[in-house]
Amino acid sequence: MSSTVQQTRAARERLKKLLKLPGNSTCADCSTPGRPNWASVSLGVFLCRDCATIHRGLGSHVSRVRSVGLDEWTTAQVDKMERWGNAAANAYFEASVPYDARLSAAGTTTNQRRTRFLRDKYEKCNFVGPTRSGATDPADPRNGGVPGQAPAPPLENGMPEGEAVKEAMRRSLFDAKPKSAEDLLSFDAPAPAAAPAPDLFGARAPRDSPPAAPAPDLFGGAPPGPVDLFGAPPPPPAGFASPPAQHAGQRRRPAPRARTTASWPCSRNRTRAPRSR
Repeated sequence: MSSTVQQTRAARERLKKLLKLPGNSTCADCSTPGRPNWASVSLGVFLCRDCATIHRGLGSHVSRVRSVGLDEWTTAQVDKMERWGNAAANAYFEASVPYDARLSAAGTTTNQRRTRFLRDKYEKCNFVGPTRSGATDPADPRNGGVPGQAPAPPLENGMPEGEAVKEAMRRSLFDAKPKSAEDLLSFDAPAPAAAPAPDLFGARAPRDSPPAAPAPDLFGGAPPGPVDLFGAPPPPPAGFASPPAQHAGQRRRPAPRARTTASWPCSRNRTRAPRSR
C-alpha cells in the first residue's frame, strides 16, 4: 500500500475523532445538529452543507472548503483542524457578535441572511474582539495564528511599532539639522518677508529719529511742499510760457479750414456739340 493512501486513511480517522468532540458535532455557523460533512481548511471549522455552499461563494481567499469523507487531506490540514475546531474559532470570530445576529438552525434561515452573516463574520471580521485588527491580525487562523494568541500591538500613527520608531527617529534628525538660508532640498517653503504696514493716519515719527531728508528735485525747482487742494494753483516754473489769458464767456474760434477746389467737371462747364440737321 502506497504512503499516500495510508496518509489519507490516517487523516480521515483523525477527522472522525475530531467530529466526536464537543462543539464539532454541530455546524460552526448555524449550529445545525448532526454530523457536519464539510469543513473549512483555512478557518479550521466544521460546516453543514448549506453553510459550506455559502463559504464557497466567499472565495478561496476567505474560506477553502473540503469534504470530510470524499476529499483527500494532508497532515498539515488535519493538524490545523485539531488546533482550532468550532469552539476556538467561534471564540475568536464571534467575540462580540450581537445575540440577535446569530444564525438559527438550517432550514429556518434564508440564504440572504446567511450570506450576510458569514460575510460579516469571516470576510469583514465585524465580530472579532475590539483589540483585534481584522483580517490582518496575526492571531487569525488564515494568518497562521493559534487559539489564545495575544493581539497585535496597537498601531501608532497608522503604522506598525517598528515603522513608527523609524519615522520618529527620521523626524528628530530632520528637525535637528540646521537649515541654511536657501535650503533647496527642503519641502517647506520659506516664509515671505513681512511687508511694512501702510501709515493710513499719518502717525508721527519718534522724537529720537532724525528728520527725513527732502527728496531731490530732478527739474531744478524748489522741493515740493504740501498740496493745497482748495487754494490757488502754484505758479509755473521759470522758463515756461503760459497761454494767453481768456476772458470769461469768450469762446475760442476754431482755426479756419483750408478750402480745396474740386477739379471735377460739372454739367455747367460742359459744351454741347451742334446738332446736325
